[in-house]
Amino acid sequence: MRLRFCVSAGAGLLVALLAAGSAHAFGIWESASRMEPEADQIGCMIAAKERQVVQYSTTRWDDPRSPPKAEPDAEPRKSRSGEPLQFWLDKDECAAFHATRADGLFNMSNYRSWFRKSDFLTFSELPKIERWTTRYIFRRTALSGANSELGTQPDMISLDQEIDAYRASTIRDSLFVFTQDGHWLDFKHNVRWEMRITSDDSIIIGDPSGRYAERYAVFHRSYRPRCSTDPNGKLACELYYAPRTDLCSETKDLSKEPPHIQKDCAPAEVAKIEMTAGTLAEYDDIPYPAGVRVFPQKLVITGRFTYGQRDYNQQVLTFIARFSDPIRPIVFAPGVLFSDTAKPHRGKPRPGELVMKEVCLADCPDQLAAQGLLAPPSAASAASSPH
Repeated sequence: MRLRFCVSAGAGLLVALLAAGSAHAFGIWESASRMEPEADQIGCMIAAKERQVVQYSTTRWDDPRSPPKAEPDAEPRKSRSGEPLQFWLDKDECAAFHATRADGLFNMSNYRSWFRKSDFLTFSELPKIERWTTRYIFRRTALSGANSELGTQPDMISLDQEIDAYRASTIRDSLFVFTQDGHWLDFKHNVRWEMRITSDDSIIIGDPSGRYAERYAVFHRSYRPRCSTDPNGKLACELYYAPRTDLCSETKDLSKEPPHIQKDCAPAEVAKIEMTAGTLAEYDDIPYPAGVRVFPQKLVITGRFTYGQRDYNQQVLTFIARFSDPIRPIVFAPGVLFSDTAKPHRGKPRPGELVMKEVCLADCPDQLAAQGLLAPPSAASAASSPH
């Protein structure tokens, strides 16, 4: 797959990417909307200080809580496939962890192992993010499937996958909105999740109210956190588009690579793809099949993104903005999104199945207010909220 970037002067500092993909955009436990309180089962997250930790197997395999063996295992527990070495402890294990002395061992029954408490940090011990630079990200995959009539006949309404992807009531499920002081705004549950960073730049979030358990947070597999110290000595973090960076980071000596790899992995090219300002992306040489109209005060999505029978891959729609970018609402034009009553059927959409008003996706008045940002007067009247 090859991404070709086409500069659009009016797109502002937003990125729109169309690329092949197969996974639904996910947040905490795959979707932020699936997160519910744990009631009496509130546990906790712990993060390893290093990428591997010493472990002691239990003395009895049939009893995962049996005492530890006298000697540690020959092989330490390591992170797998680049995943961070972080663990979820249930309510009882969390209490036992906190009760363990600093140089003692604690048990995790899922692994039938004991670990050194001193090798881990709790949420409150992790560094705070003092400056978060990503204002929001939106990434929705599975926008359409193969042989979608909607790709070639906009008046047809017969594919449930596309209807589900473009329901006005759920379109924001793939949107993640942040504050400059390092919080993720969970509008569904009205929670300001505090984000903390681990030694390998992974994010763990915690709910100050205590209603929800701490969690390891992935806002989308294509976007990863990255931190550095700013000129004022504060910890500054952001999300960045990771696939190209990950590919190029595996290349130790570019001079030994083919010319196309040298070009694609040049630092300037990597930086452009990670977080490109003012561009719209195209999939190979195929232009957007549905329109995006750019105005000074807002960006309007005028059609659903699908290739129908022209491409058998599911499609991806992505927007991302920094706090340093101009505020520009992204809205869906009337007639693009589906209502909750829409269901697959043959023929044209029936009355009430399409939402015939603008629906705001990002940089909307409610989001800007929660972020502590003042929306310009034009933004307040740009579009209505889907909720």
